[in-house]
Amino acid sequence: MMNVLGIESTAHTLGVGIFSSSKGVLSNARSRYRPKGTGILPREAADHHALEFPRVLGSSLESAKLKAHDIDAIAVAQGPGIGAPLSFGVGMARYLSSYLDVPIVGVNHPYAHVKIAEHFGKTERPIILYASGGNTQILFENPKGLYDVLGETLDMGLGNLFDSFLREAGERDAFGPRLEELAEGGKYVRMPYVVKGLNISYSGLFTHAKRMMGKHSIRDIAYSLLETSLSMTMEIRRGRST
Repeated sequence: MMNVLGIESTAHTLGVGIFSSSKGVLSNARSRYRPKGTGILPREAADHHALEFPRVLGSSLESAKLKAHDIDAIAVAQGPGIGAPLSFGVGMARYLSSYLDVPIVGVNHPYAHVKIAEHFGKTERPIILYASGGNTQILFENPKGLYDVLGETLDMGLGNLFDSFLREAGERDAFGPRLEELAEGGKYVRMPYVVKGLNISYSGLFTHAKRMMGKHSIRDIAYSLLETSLSMTMEIRRGRST
């Protein structure tokens, strides 16, 4: 049996999880940096992760009912990500690897998202909708193990669309789950719908949502933004699968 401790610090969330080769996920402790009305400030995010790391690491070990010396390897997200918080996580992984005298494995951040979904979804080489703050892409893993980009955003990522709108709306907690909360009970108002083949564009949708403020309720705007943007991603996803 092997216990692998994983560290994620690519953006606003610090995560420390433990995976057992025989029992699966044993723990997944997290702490999120919450900027005050701005986007992620890299140095502040890194400072948050540094302050929270001992507690999050301890919580993960406690939940897994393990001691530090029960860890057999360290895995760490080595990029892509935001420089300052990412560097902190890599630095801590190197320290723990040296202190515990166990190997360290660098992991590509987007690749991990894809493979985790495949593992828990029990699928193999599916068509992938990869959506994050900086990326929105339709991908397919070819027989050589490389990823072909079938379609993508032509400007901003889906997560960036959500976060930017929430900041414009004055929301302190500018993350996707907050948009879902705002959208609950909203009514649909027509918005720009830009699909170009297997590519999409969100910048016009974002501009239109800003211009709607004061003319429609924030709940209706949030609902319409969510429904329109997700419908666009689903169209290009279905376009490839059919």
